[in-house]
Amino acid sequence: MQKGNATMKAGGTMTTQTCAEALPKRVSPGGAVFVTPTFTGPVDGGRTWEIGPGDIVVLPPGRVHQWQSIPQ
Repeated sequence: MQKGNATMKAGGTMTTQTCAEALPKRVSPGGAVFVTPTFTGPVDGGRTWEIGPGDIVVLPPGRVHQWQSIPQ
């Protein structure tokens, strides 16, 4: 994370999975690009972290992860 802050959830199991491949490419206020297809849905379990400037997140391949909030 270069600037700002966000809440991230990782781990757990996605209970209902929806493919959001029809979504356009998104660019966050910080300039990160989110390319689709991507999956969305509620997650049971997992852990939540507050992420801020200087933080690096490393997840194993295939690990469920979601941004819970990205304040403007």
